[in-house]
Amino acid sequence: MEQPKFILSQEKWLQISNLASSMTRLNDIEQIRNLFLERIQTIIPHKKAFFDLGYLQDGNAIFFDPISLDMTLEELNAYYDHYLASDYIAWMLPSNKSVIYRDSDIITHEARQKTDIYEHWMKPMGVYYSIGSTLFGNGILYGSITLFRQFDEDFSDEEVCILQLLTEHITANFTREYPNGIKKSLSCRCDNDLSEKYHITLRENEIIALIFEGLSNREIASKLIITENTVKKHINTIFRKLHVRTRTQLVHSLYLSQK
Repeated sequence: MEQPKFILSQEKWLQISNLASSMTRLNDIEQIRNLFLERIQTIIPHKKAFFDLGYLQDGNAIFFDPISLDMTLEELNAYYDHYLASDYIAWMLPSNKSVIYRDSDIITHEARQKTDIYEHWMKPMGVYYSIGSTLFGNGILYGSITLFRQFDEDFSDEEVCILQLLTEHITANFTREYPNGIKKSLSCRCDNDLSEKYHITLRENEIIALIFEGLSNREIASKLIITENTVKKHINTIFRKLHVRTRTQLVHSLYLSQK
């Protein structure tokens, strides 16, 4: 991306710095994503936004588990079930490196208004312009961020720059905590109702999935590239949240709850 032809105000730098610092202190992806979505509204005003996770499979980007503070579940599901494959942004982006984009730089007004995704998904939500980023670290895809605005105001060059700076901070956090990336199969051992009921984090969900596979603490630590002591701490927290004392009780409890 070209160097910006503007200077960010002291207030903007302070907002960016505070958000980046706050995210750095977190080690849970759900907390990072929620904090980002809570704070980004004051830094880059928008009408709707979502933040999903992703990984590469046979060179293709697979996105899942979107969260949003201003979109309904029906709106999110409609995108992933019906419009992701035809998204004029998705199929224009490379699948091997981070990209910060503004859709008005990619598609004309005339072309946009002829697309199925605009006519049947964006327009009913009252949004027109979008800005977004894909999160790649060390060649690993971690997810994407998308912000939407109404027709009356496109996103500025300054806002593109701000999103780039914050994306770099988020990607660095994800790379540190999940150096092997995030697979959907490792983040969904507990269904959404159970995860919400017991406040199971994404990392705890990964560890639960590996316990179900029969891995020892040492093997889990090796697979996730964390210390064995960290694994023990997570397992103790999982036991406490689910009110169990052993791995056998954990597996039995979750198996019964998901029948």
